[in-house]
Amino acid sequence: MQAFKKILYSNPLYGDPNAFYSEVIDDLYPQVEVEVFNVDKPFTSLNYPDSGGVTAYFSRNMTKDDLEVVKDFLKEQKIDILNTRVFKNYEGKFAITVGSISKEKTRKEVEFKGHKFDINYGEFAPYLEEVNYYLKKALNYVENDTQKQMIEKYIESNQTGDMEAHKDSQRHWVKDLGPVVETNLGWVETYIDPENCRAYWEGWVCIQDKE
Repeated sequence: MQAFKKILYSNPLYGDPNAFYSEVIDDLYPQVEVEVFNVDKPFTSLNYPDSGGVTAYFSRNMTKDDLEVVKDFLKEQKIDILNTRVFKNYEGKFAITVGSISKEKTRKEVEFKGHKFDINYGEFAPYLEEVNYYLKKALNYVENDTQKQMIEKYIESNQTGDMEAHKDSQRHWVKDLGPVVETNLGWVETYIDPENCRAYWEGWVCIQDKE
């Protein structure tokens, strides 16, 4: 653990007051350090908390009945579950977080089936802002209009949190056959959510070997 921390703090960006890196290390790393290095239960398995596992997609006091209510609520609100998380406070109120840059669609005190919900857009906004900054630069280097439309939909989805825009990006992605440089990103895979509903954000780039 200590050796890994030395590696993190050795990065030249850590001493740069204008870099986002130091904020991540100082504020976020302490919050995940226990989970990263702990080899005791429940930290050794991803699962429902009441089944002896851990998850970052919902708070440990959430029951399976709570999660069903949340799914019904999101469906009623027409919010895709893929880029959301949910937390329940001590009063039983649910806070839904949505991965996006914009906070425009945030709503408070929404009632549904006897429960109160806050819908908070803007989770992970600093990271998504940086992604969009570089995606906009990438638009200058697309090989064809399909790639342009794909990247534009990535940008829209990151900005608004709208997963329909992301699904449109995937529709363009599958049409881009045999690109020299292939890429994909966003909330795609759902493997580490105990419910297999919520996705984790990922991004990758692949360069084709034409020889």
